[in-house]
Amino acid sequence: MALRISMRLLSGAALTELEVAPDMRIAELKSQMQRWNPCEDEVMRKLTSVDLVFGDRYLDDMETVHEVGLLPGAEVQVLFRHVPPVICAYKDEAPCDARSLIFVRIPPGVRSIRSGAFQSCGSLVRVIIPDSVTYIGNNAFSGCDSLISVVIPASVSRIAHAVFSGCTSLRSLIMPETVRTIGMGAFKGCTSLTLTISASLSSSLSGFNDCRINTKEYRCRECNVEWFEDGWVCPATWRRWQHGKYHKYISVISRSYY
Repeated sequence: MALRISMRLLSGAALTELEVAPDMRIAELKSQMQRWNPCEDEVMRKLTSVDLVFGDRYLDDMETVHEVGLLPGAEVQVLFRHVPPVICAYKDEAPCDARSLIFVRIPPGVRSIRSGAFQSCGSLVRVIIPDSVTYIGNNAFSGCDSLISVVIPASVSRIAHAVFSGCTSLRSLIMPETVRTIGMGAFKGCTSLTLTISASLSSSLSGFNDCRINTKEYRCRECNVEWFEDGWVCPATWRRWQHGKYHKYISVISRSYY
Protein backbone atom coordinates (compact mmCIF):
# COMPACT_ATOMS: atom_id res chain seq x y z
CA MET A 1 0.00 0.00 0.00
CA ALA A 2 1.38 3.40 -1.00
CA LEU A 3 2.42 5.89 1.66
CA ARG A 4 1.99 9.64 1.34
CA ILE A 5 5.04 11.54 2.58
CA SER A 6 6.03 15.21 2.65
CA MET A 7 9.26 16.42 1.03
CA ARG A 8 10.74 19.62 2.47
CA LEU A 9 13.82 21.74 1.89
CA LEU A 10 16.36 22.10 4.68
CA SER A 11 14.85 25.51 5.45
CA GLY A 12 11.56 23.77 6.23
CA ALA A 13 9.76 25.08 3.15
CA ALA A 14 7.37 22.54 1.64
CA LEU A 15 8.54 21.13 -1.69
CA THR A 16 5.93 18.51 -2.59
CA GLU A 17 4.01 15.50 -1.36
CA LEU A 18 4.56 12.08 -2.88
CA GLU A 19 2.94 8.69 -2.78
CA VAL A 20 5.64 6.03 -2.50
CA ALA A 21 5.57 2.25 -2.34
CA PRO A 22 7.15 0.58 0.71
CA ASP A 23 9.56 -1.33 -1.55
CA MET A 24 10.76 1.77 -3.42
CA ARG A 25 14.50 2.29 -3.09
CA ILE A 26 15.85 5.60 -1.87
CA ALA A 27 17.88 5.95 -5.10
CA GLU A 28 14.62 6.04 -7.09
CA LEU A 29 13.13 8.59 -4.71
CA LYS A 30 16.22 10.80 -5.13
CA SER A 31 15.88 10.52 -8.90
CA GLN A 32 12.28 11.72 -8.70
CA MET A 33 13.32 14.71 -6.61
CA GLN A 34 15.55 15.96 -9.46
CA ARG A 35 12.32 17.29 -10.97
CA TRP A 36 12.43 20.00 -8.28
CA ASN A 37 16.09 20.81 -8.84
CA PRO A 38 16.32 24.64 -8.61
CA CYS A 39 19.12 24.92 -11.21
CA GLU A 40 17.90 26.23 -14.57
CA ASP A 41 21.16 25.57 -16.44
CA GLU A 42 21.24 22.04 -17.92
CA VAL A 43 24.87 21.43 -17.02
CA MET A 44 24.41 22.57 -13.43
CA ARG A 45 21.31 20.40 -13.06
CA LYS A 46 23.35 17.36 -14.00
CA LEU A 47 26.09 18.48 -11.61
CA THR A 48 23.65 18.62 -8.69
CA SER A 49 23.17 15.64 -6.43
CA VAL A 50 20.24 14.98 -4.09
CA ASP A 51 20.54 13.91 -0.46
CA LEU A 52 17.57 12.86 1.66
CA VAL A 53 17.52 13.22 5.44
CA PHE A 54 15.02 11.56 7.76
CA GLY A 55 15.30 12.24 11.45
CA ASP A 56 19.01 12.65 12.13
CA ARG A 57 20.51 10.54 9.35
CA TYR A 58 21.18 10.59 5.63
CA LEU A 59 19.33 7.88 3.72
CA ASP A 60 21.28 5.27 1.79
CA ASP A 61 20.51 4.69 -1.90
CA MET A 62 20.06 0.93 -1.47
CA GLU A 63 17.59 1.16 1.41
CA THR A 64 13.86 0.89 0.80
CA VAL A 65 11.13 3.16 2.14
CA HIS A 66 10.06 0.35 4.48
CA GLU A 67 13.60 -0.27 5.77
CA VAL A 68 14.06 3.42 6.52
CA GLY A 69 10.92 3.36 8.64
CA LEU A 70 8.90 5.97 6.78
CA LEU A 71 5.26 6.10 7.83
CA PRO A 72 2.30 7.95 6.31
CA GLY A 73 2.73 11.69 6.86
CA ALA A 74 6.49 11.42 7.42
CA GLU A 75 8.59 14.47 6.59
CA VAL A 76 11.81 14.01 4.62
CA GLN A 77 14.32 16.80 4.08
CA VAL A 78 15.75 17.29 0.59
CA LEU A 79 19.25 18.71 0.07
CA PHE A 80 20.49 19.76 -3.37
CA ARG A 81 24.29 19.84 -3.54
CA HIS A 82 26.62 20.86 -6.36
CA VAL A 83 28.99 18.04 -7.23
CA PRO A 84 32.60 19.21 -6.66
CA PRO A 85 35.11 18.63 -9.47
CA VAL A 86 37.52 15.71 -9.32
CA ILE A 87 41.07 16.95 -9.86
CA CYS A 88 42.90 14.54 -12.17
CA ALA A 89 44.79 14.45 -15.48
CA TYR A 90 43.36 11.07 -16.59
CA LYS A 91 40.74 8.62 -15.35
CA ASP A 92 43.16 6.15 -13.74
CA GLU A 93 44.41 8.96 -11.52
CA ALA A 94 40.93 9.72 -10.17
CA PRO A 95 40.24 8.77 -6.52
CA CYS A 96 36.96 7.17 -7.59
CA ASP A 97 35.78 4.66 -10.17
CA ALA A 98 36.05 6.13 -13.68
CA ARG A 99 32.40 5.20 -14.31
CA SER A 100 31.30 7.62 -11.56
CA LEU A 101 33.27 10.64 -12.79
CA ILE A 102 30.83 13.49 -13.37
CA PHE A 103 32.87 16.69 -13.22
CA VAL A 104 36.62 16.83 -13.91
CA ARG A 105 39.06 19.69 -13.54
CA ILE A 106 42.44 18.94 -15.09
CA PRO A 107 45.12 20.38 -12.78
CA PRO A 108 47.18 23.46 -13.73
CA GLY A 109 50.58 22.75 -15.21
CA VAL A 110 49.47 19.77 -17.33
CA ARG A 111 50.92 20.29 -20.81
CA SER A 112 48.93 17.70 -22.73
CA ILE A 113 45.93 15.42 -22.26
CA ARG A 114 47.10 11.95 -23.15
CA SER A 115 45.40 9.59 -25.59
CA GLY A 116 42.34 7.87 -24.11
CA ALA A 117 42.63 9.92 -20.90
CA PHE A 118 38.88 9.87 -20.19
CA GLN A 119 37.68 7.55 -22.93
CA SER A 120 34.26 5.95 -22.30
CA CYS A 121 33.62 7.78 -19.02
CA GLY A 122 29.89 7.55 -19.60
CA SER A 123 28.85 9.69 -16.59
CA LEU A 124 31.19 12.59 -17.32
CA VAL A 125 29.19 15.81 -17.79
CA ARG A 126 31.73 18.63 -17.64
CA VAL A 127 35.49 19.06 -18.13
CA ILE A 128 37.59 22.13 -17.40
CA ILE A 129 40.95 22.25 -19.17
CA PRO A 130 43.66 24.60 -17.80
CA ASP A 131 45.45 27.14 -19.96
CA SER A 132 48.70 25.17 -19.66
CA VAL A 133 47.41 22.47 -22.06
CA THR A 134 48.59 22.78 -25.68
CA TYR A 135 47.64 19.37 -27.07
CA ILE A 136 44.69 16.96 -26.66
CA GLY A 137 45.52 13.36 -27.61
CA ASN A 138 43.65 10.73 -29.63
CA ASN A 139 40.31 9.58 -28.18
CA ALA A 140 40.88 11.63 -25.04
CA PHE A 141 37.12 12.02 -24.46
CA SER A 142 35.64 9.65 -27.04
CA GLY A 143 32.56 7.77 -25.94
CA CYS A 144 31.75 10.24 -23.14
CA ASP A 145 28.11 10.29 -24.17
CA SER A 146 26.93 12.37 -21.18
CA LEU A 147 29.48 15.13 -21.77
CA ILE A 148 27.71 18.47 -22.31
CA SER A 149 30.28 21.14 -21.60
CA VAL A 150 33.98 21.50 -22.40
CA VAL A 151 36.06 24.66 -22.17
CA ILE A 152 39.05 24.61 -24.53
CA PRO A 153 41.56 27.32 -23.56
CA ALA A 154 43.45 29.51 -26.02
CA SER A 155 46.68 27.65 -25.15
CA VAL A 156 45.54 24.58 -27.16
CA SER A 157 47.01 24.43 -30.67
CA ARG A 158 46.39 20.77 -31.62
CA ILE A 159 43.42 18.44 -31.25
CA ALA A 160 44.17 14.87 -32.31
CA HIS A 161 42.02 12.17 -33.96
CA ALA A 162 38.61 11.22 -32.53
CA VAL A 163 39.07 13.34 -29.40
CA PHE A 164 35.33 13.93 -28.88
CA SER A 165 33.94 11.22 -31.15
CA GLY A 166 30.69 9.73 -29.89
CA CYS A 167 30.02 12.60 -27.47
CA THR A 168 26.36 12.68 -28.46
CA SER A 169 25.29 15.05 -25.65
CA LEU A 170 27.93 17.70 -26.36
CA ARG A 171 25.93 20.87 -27.08
CA SER A 172 28.14 23.85 -27.68
CA LEU A 173 31.87 24.38 -27.88
CA ILE A 174 33.86 27.45 -28.92
CA MET A 175 37.09 26.58 -30.70
CA PRO A 176 39.77 29.21 -30.00
CA GLU A 177 41.63 30.67 -32.97
CA THR A 178 44.87 29.27 -31.57
CA VAL A 179 43.84 25.75 -32.64
CA ARG A 180 45.68 25.06 -35.91
CA THR A 181 45.24 21.30 -36.32
CA ILE A 182 42.20 19.07 -35.81
CA GLY A 183 42.50 15.33 -36.40
CA MET A 184 40.21 13.12 -38.45
CA GLY A 185 36.85 12.40 -36.82
CA ALA A 186 37.61 14.62 -33.81
CA PHE A 187 33.88 15.38 -33.49
CA LYS A 188 32.44 12.35 -35.29
CA GLY A 189 29.03 11.43 -33.95
CA CYS A 190 28.59 14.73 -32.06
CA THR A 191 25.07 15.05 -33.41
CA SER A 192 23.97 17.63 -30.81
CA LEU A 193 26.96 19.90 -31.23
CA THR A 194 26.93 23.40 -32.64
CA LEU A 195 30.58 24.30 -33.10
CA THR A 196 32.00 27.79 -33.53
CA ILE A 197 35.32 27.80 -35.40
CA SER A 198 37.58 30.28 -37.16
CA ALA A 199 38.23 30.43 -40.89
CA SER A 200 41.80 29.22 -40.31
CA LEU A 201 40.37 25.76 -39.62
CA SER A 202 38.61 25.41 -42.99
CA SER A 203 41.16 22.80 -44.08
CA SER A 204 40.24 20.59 -41.11
CA LEU A 205 36.58 20.04 -41.98
CA SER A 206 37.10 16.27 -42.07
CA GLY A 207 37.26 16.38 -38.28
CA PHE A 208 33.74 17.78 -37.94
CA ASN A 209 31.59 14.83 -39.05
CA ASP A 210 27.94 15.03 -37.96
CA CYS A 211 28.04 18.35 -36.09
CA ARG A 212 26.67 21.76 -37.07
CA ILE A 213 29.28 24.43 -37.78
CA ASN A 214 28.72 28.12 -37.11
CA THR A 215 30.91 30.31 -39.30
CA LYS A 216 30.45 33.70 -40.90
CA GLU A 217 27.91 34.63 -43.56
CA TYR A 218 26.58 31.97 -45.89
CA ARG A 219 24.54 28.82 -45.49
CA CYS A 220 24.51 25.64 -47.60
CA ARG A 221 20.99 25.05 -48.94
CA GLU A 222 21.52 21.31 -49.09
CA CYS A 223 22.15 20.68 -45.39
CA ASN A 224 21.57 24.13 -43.82
CA VAL A 225 25.14 24.39 -42.51
CA GLU A 226 26.97 27.69 -42.78
CA TRP A 227 30.12 27.88 -44.89
CA PHE A 228 33.34 29.88 -44.95
CA GLU A 229 33.76 33.03 -47.02
CA ASP A 230 36.66 31.41 -48.91
CA GLY A 231 34.49 28.59 -50.23
CA TRP A 232 34.95 25.74 -47.74
CA VAL A 233 31.58 24.32 -46.79
CA CYS A 234 29.91 21.68 -44.68
CA PRO A 235 31.39 18.22 -43.96
CA ALA A 236 28.97 16.39 -46.28
CA THR A 237 29.90 18.54 -49.28
CA TRP A 238 33.58 18.46 -48.31
CA ARG A 239 33.55 14.63 -48.37
CA ARG A 240 31.97 14.61 -51.85
CA TRP A 241 34.67 16.99 -53.07
CA GLN A 242 37.35 14.68 -51.60
CA HIS A 243 35.88 11.82 -53.63
CA GLY A 244 36.27 13.79 -56.86
CA LYS A 245 32.60 14.63 -57.39
CA TYR A 246 33.37 18.34 -57.67
CA HIS A 247 36.35 19.41 -59.75
CA LYS A 248 36.24 23.19 -59.67
CA TYR A 249 35.09 23.24 -56.12
CA ILE A 250 34.57 26.88 -55.23
CA SER A 251 32.95 27.94 -58.51
CA VAL A 252 30.66 24.89 -58.67
CA ILE A 253 29.54 25.23 -55.05
CA SER A 254 28.98 28.95 -55.39
CA ARG A 255 26.91 28.53 -58.56
CA SER A 256 24.92 25.51 -57.39
CA TYR A 257 24.10 26.30 -53.78
CA TYR A 258 24.12 30.01 -53.13
